[in-house]
Parts: sequence; C-alpha cells; structure tokens
Amino acid sequence: MKPTSKLSDQTTKGFYKKAIILSLPILIQQAITVSINLLDNIMVGSYDLLAVSGVSIANQILFIVNVLFFGGYVAPGIFVSQYYGANDIEGVQKAIRFKVWAGLLLLAVVSTVLLVFDSFFIRQFLQDTSNPASMESIFSYSKTYLTLMVISLVPFSVTLLYTTSLRETGKPTLPMKAGVVALGINFVLNLLLINGYLGMPKMGVVGAAIATITARVVEMLIILIVSGKQKKQYPFLQGLYKTLKVPVAMVKEIVKKGLPLLTNEFIWSLGMTAVVAIYAKRGTLVLLSLNITGTVTNLFFIVFGAMATAVSIIVGQSLGAGKLEEAKIICKKLLLFLVFVCGLVGILLAIISPFIPILFNATQDVKQLSTLILLIIALFFPVYAYNSGAVYTIRAGGVTNALFIFDILFIWGIYLPTAYLLVSKTAWSILIVYLTVQVLEMLKSAFLTFLLKKGYWVKNLAQKDMKIL
Repeated sequence: MKPTSKLSDQTTKGFYKKAIILSLPILIQQAITVSINLLDNIMVGSYDLLAVSGVSIANQILFIVNVLFFGGYVAPGIFVSQYYGANDIEGVQKAIRFKVWAGLLLLAVVSTVLLVFDSFFIRQFLQDTSNPASMESIFSYSKTYLTLMVISLVPFSVTLLYTTSLRETGKPTLPMKAGVVALGINFVLNLLLINGYLGMPKMGVVGAAIATITARVVEMLIILIVSGKQKKQYPFLQGLYKTLKVPVAMVKEIVKKGLPLLTNEFIWSLGMTAVVAIYAKRGTLVLLSLNITGTVTNLFFIVFGAMATAVSIIVGQSLGAGKLEEAKIICKKLLLFLVFVCGLVGILLAIISPFIPILFNATQDVKQLSTLILLIIALFFPVYAYNSGAVYTIRAGGVTNALFIFDILFIWGIYLPTAYLLVSKTAWSILIVYLTVQVLEMLKSAFLTFLLKKGYWVKNLAQKDMKIL
C-alpha cells in the first residue's frame, strides 16, 4: 500500500503540471488550426452572408477529411508514444514511416473523391426548397471554396504527420509556433483578398481559399525546415527517411488496430456531419444558425481535445515504460481534472454566447437561435470532455475494436435515427430536438466508463515479446 500512496502523491503533484505543460502548446496549435477556418467563415461574412454558409458547408465536408487523416495517424501514433516511453527510437521511426504511407494513401483517395463528388456532398446540406435562389448561391460559394481547398490537403497532411509525431514524443512547441505564423498570414491575406483592400482584387471566397492554402504551405515549411535543423532536439527524425520500409509484422499490428480506428473516425465524423444535414431540413434559419455555432464551438472543443490528447500521451508513455499501475492512477486523476477544467470552459461559453453571433453579419432571428444552441452546447461541455478523454485513454492502450463496434451502434443505430425522427416526424422546436439528441451523449459516457473500469486498455504495446520490430 505504501508504494501506491507514494505514486498517488506523485501523480497529484506532478502529472497535473505535466498535462498542462503538454496540453497548452497542443491547445494553442489546435486553436490556431481551427481559427484559420474560423477566420474564413467570419471574414467572408463581410463579403456576403450566404458565403458564410457556403464556406461553412465546405468546412463541414473538410472536417470529415481532417478526421480521416487524424484517424490514419492515430494508430501508428499509439506505437510512437509507447516506443518513445520505452526509449526505443528505432521503433518510433518505424511507426512514423507507417504514417508517411498512410498519409500518401489517404491524400490520393480523399482528393479524388472530393473532386469527383463535391457537388453531391454539398447538395446534402441544401434542403430548403422554399428559397432556391439562396440555395444556389450557397452551392456556388461552397463548390468554389471546396475545389480550391483540395490543394491545401497536401501541406495539411504533411503538417499533421509531423505535428502528431512531435506531440506523441512530448515536443508540441514547434507546431504551435508554426501555427501562429500561419494564422497571421491567413488573417492578413484574408483582409487583402476577400474584399480587395490596398489595391488587391476583390476575390471573395476564392481569396479566402488562397489565403488558407498559402498559410498551410508556410506552416508546413516552417516545421520541416526547423525540425530538420534542430536534430539534437528531435533525434527520432535523424535518418528517418534513409528508408521508408516498415517491418511486415509492425504493419500487420498497426493495421489490425488502425483499420477499425480509422473506420471509427470516419463513421463518427460522417455521422456528425449527417446530423447537421438532418437539422438543416428545418430550413435556412436553422442551417445558418448551425453554421455559426459549429464554427465557433469548434474553437472551444479544442480545449478538451488538446487536454485529452495530453492525457493519452502521458498514459501511453507510462504504458510503454511498463508502469501499468501508474497509468491507471494517471487516467483517473487526469480525467477528473479534464472534466473540471472543461466545466469552467462551458461556463465561459454560456456567459459569452449572446455576444458570439454579433461577430457574424447575421439577422436577429439567426443570432437568437445561435445563442440558444450555444447555451445547450455549454451545458453538455463536461460530458463531451469526459467522453473525449476516455476514448483517447482507451486508445492509448490499443483498444480500438470495442470503440469501433459501439460507435457504429450508437451513431447509426441511436443518434442519427433519433435526430431524423424528431426533425421529420414531430413538431418540436429545433431547440428541443437538439437538446434531446445531446442527452444521448450520456449513454456513450456510461459505456466508456465500463471499458475504463474493466481495464482492457492497460497494455504495454512496446514490450519486446511482441516481436514487431
């Protein structure tokens, strides 16, 4: 009992600090990434309010793409974190090389699908037949923006590969700094190109897309150049590209855990996007309001996303080092800390919710509905945070199949059907419908708590007897 008590003291004093130190750069970098899209959404509003919806719809589709890339990097990232915790640099490099191949495959497939089926995807959000002229304007803006943004996937995929790898090895500062520069470039170029200031052409959504693409390229170049020069700080990057070979046994192990995880991420992101399309059946007012709230809340959601990432990295490194009991204690304490912090963030969101819609060039009814939706989101913020932290922790131990099966059943068997029935078959207000659907998140919390208590995730994936090197 004495060692356990000592360990508990250490976690109380040290791991909160470690989580904050690790999560802050991740938080800032993710906030910057989201803010780049947020800037596009807000700043095109000064050009045309319908352009806001067009860009927002395109970003909803790109959200699925972003999640797919993240999902493709998460499985090898589990091994990066655990091998780094075991001080196995060679293992870290081989897992990163797997990311390279995963990124190239995703880039080829996703780019092709977007270019071929972009019109079909956009049309799924445009269901208001009472206002065809507005729907066509939104469609035109969205298609233009989305087509150009396919170019940004190249620097985005490279940046995400390095960003995730640096986070998993406890070095998230460089991506944060690169992101600050990218945000500044995007802001300045948006000012110049959207409305044509300082003699520049007035390009609207085209200007917003060009600004974002330029910012992404600069962000990628900064990370590549700086990480290449600072070899001592990033030893796992030295000789990384001497070969791109990955041991067959490691490929099988990562694919075994990664395929359900990637599919899970896709199903989840597709479900979240589909539910927005379902809500949009209630008309343009609802669509515009959800586009505003979705854009803003993405900025708040990165708080628990960053902290959950930090929790998974700390837990993963402890698991990789063979400190299984320590990992359990870290999990409990940091999840409580995560919920507490995000509860405070939820309160902040509730306080400022009446003022957020003012940032957009929206009508009064859109502003009122947006504010009420934001209040509902603020209420459930601690629940979202707990679910995110629990999922990331369970993944840190390589448990992906159970999450995959549950998400299929939850999203496509409960979440989406409930939303569809309430929107299509009842006369309930959209606020009551939205609130009811959010309550379903409690079911997810119960299942994740069950998995955490069972301890299936407490595994050392870096142990030598796995023979995947």
